[in-house]
Amino acid sequence: TPYVGSDLQGFNGATTKPWGYVDLIVTVDINETANSIKVQFLVVDCPSLYNCILGRTAIAELLAVPSTAHLKMKYYTNKGQVATLHGDIEAARRCFDAGTKGHTYIGKAPSSAKNPKTAP
Repeated sequence: TPYVGSDLQGFNGATTKPWGYVDLIVTVDINETANSIKVQFLVVDCPSLYNCILGRTAIAELLAVPSTAHLKMKYYTNKGQVATLHGDIEAARRCFDAGTKGHTYIGKAPSSAKNPKTAP
């Protein structure tokens, strides 16, 4: 579906024109805990550390509760049971490192610089 609207602005200030929308069936988990929903994605040609981003409507349709801090997401299965997806912090770090390789870091100071140790 063609995109009709204004350009999107990224966190770095750059703007891009989305290509359009695509409707895909997204399946969360496997086996008896799987749940599938139809999700509409906005297709954008820009570098990203993510394959896709699930929006609030998709998360709400799954009746899911995501926790970025815990790398987990709880959701209801098609049988009405609560299931948990578990993220992999080491895989997330490898993906982040690979995606940011060669880029200049702009952001908050590392935690060691925030609270420098004072001499007694």
